[in-house]
Order: sequence, then structure tokens, then C-alpha cells
Amino acid sequence: MKSLQSFGACDAGTPTLRTSRAKFFGCLAVVAGACLLAAPRGAQAQANDPKPIQPPRDVTFKTKDRIDLAGTYWESNIGREAPVIILLHREGGNRLEWTKGIASSLQLAGYAVISVDLRGHGQSKVNAGANNPNRQRNKVKLIPQDYKNMVGYDLEAVKAFILDEHQDSKLNMNKTGIVGAEMGAAVAVSYALLDWNKPPHPDGIGPNRTPRGQDVRALVLLSPEKVPGLPYARPLTILRNPEWNVHLLVAVGNQDRNGLREAEKLYELFNKVGQNENRSFLQIYPGKLRGSDLLTPKELNVETHITKFFEQSLKSLPANWRNRRSKLYSE
Repeated sequence: MKSLQSFGACDAGTPTLRTSRAKFFGCLAVVAGACLLAAPRGAQAQANDPKPIQPPRDVTFKTKDRIDLAGTYWESNIGREAPVIILLHREGGNRLEWTKGIASSLQLAGYAVISVDLRGHGQSKVNAGANNPNRQRNKVKLIPQDYKNMVGYDLEAVKAFILDEHQDSKLNMNKTGIVGAEMGAAVAVSYALLDWNKPPHPDGIGPNRTPRGQDVRALVLLSPEKVPGLPYARPLTILRNPEWNVHLLVAVGNQDRNGLREAEKLYELFNKVGQNENRSFLQIYPGKLRGSDLLTPKELNVETHITKFFEQSLKSLPANWRNRRSKLYSE
């Protein structure tokens, strides 16, 4: 099994050292514990007196091209400092593949979690692809433009929902992570670049300007696959910018030939000969399971690994809640 890179906090003197999976995730636990001990008093008090866990609820996201997307929302019980995780399904899948296991586990760990039926999938089929010539009786054969619209319309609609929750102090959108399975991995990477390319509102000078984006700080790609219209190379080449501090975890089965080849290529592209090894990790699991199916066997511990990855890449970020409504507009 190809091992993961270690975090700089654990091997600061040897940044290129490859460690075993056991050592790596043990190190993660140390990092997470240190972050908890270093938390502000208010955060510790909040953790000691959490609100009741709310059951997931169905939500609807309205896209700018007038499509209603079905979603499920697991609200965090820790309020305005809660990181938010978006879960993106595979092609032919739907948001329900996340409802057992990882979504609830992340919520229990303090995250706000959102899953969505992307256009042409699940309960979002009815209106999806209205301008797609391949649409027949609500059955949509996706074309490259549909995938692009998942990025430019679908996830932007999800982001609008996140902004509202952020402004209501129910989460911290400055700490956003995305888990993408197969097709969802390509959508996640392309959206991360779109989000980072958004200029801030022209309502101030320098850091006083209100951000529009630059919120996606961690990506988990499960068995990433090629998708028409959504190349990986350009987004990952830009997202690997050390100043942006985006973290990447790629997970794949060792008997998934195509997925393994793609996963290794994307990892090496982002890591760029070891320059980002404290932020990029490749985990190869035994077997041929793909995408969200990797989460099913408990013995693989994929769910635990993802949760610990987010503890380091999101929870420990020095990104406090701030007002994200532009000062140009009245409240």
C-alpha cells in the first residue's frame, strides 16, 4: 500500500518523509488534540455546552437557470465556528448515498453537512437539462455543458444557502470542505477553482474588502474519474498555490486500475515534486470498491480518515467568523 505524507507538525525536520498509515493518522490525532487544547475559552465553553443535535432536514436549492435541486442538511450544534462539508455523489448516484454513516458522523463531530442531488440525478431530475437536446421524459443523457452547469449553477446555489446559514451564525463558510465521489470529484475540483477566482466586493481596501469566495479549503476525492468538460489539470495546478493553503486527500482502491492511475496522477500534479506534501495525501485501500462505496467496509476506516483529515485542514484553520454581506448593501 502506498503510504500517506505526514503533516509538517509531526515531521517538521524531514518534510519529505513518507510514513506508514498508522503513524500518519496517529499523528493526525495528536494534531487534533493540540488544536483542541489551544482553542479559545469561548470555543471550549461552547464545546462543553453543545446544543442538541438536530435531525437532518430536506432543503431545496434554486439555481440561476431555474432548476430546483433537492438537498439534505445536517445542521451543526456548535454554531458560527462550525466548518461546513459539501457531499457530491457519483454519476448515476444521488445524495442518499451519504445519509448512512459519514454525514451523521461529521455532524456529531461538529460540522455542518450538506448533500445535494446534482442536476439530472435523484430528485433533481425533473427540471434538469431542460435545454438539453438529449432530455426525454425526464431521462437525461448528460452532455459536457451539464457538468459545467453543476459547477457554475448547482454549487453556486448550494453556496447561496451556505451564505444564508453563515449570516445566521449557524456555520462558518470560511472553512468549507468538499467530498466528491467519482464524477463528484471533478465537480468539486472545478468548483474550488471557481470559488477561489472570485474577487472580493469593492467595498473597502485590501483585507478589509468583503470576500465573495476563497472558502473551499479542503478537498477529498474518492476514486476520481475523468468527466467531459471538467479537466483536473488546470484547476489543481492553480489550487496547489501554497499561499492558498488548500488541502487535498485522494482515496482509491488498489484493484481499481483506472481510478488508481487517475488518483496517482492527480496527487502528483497537486503535490508538484514534494512542494505541497504537508497539504496533499494519497491513500490507497485494498480492494476494488469505488467512490462512496469505499466508506462501507468498517475495517478500511475511510470515514475515520476523512474526519481526521478535516480536523487538521478545516477545524484548525485560523479563520474566524466574519460578516460576509457586502458593505455596499444595507442589511
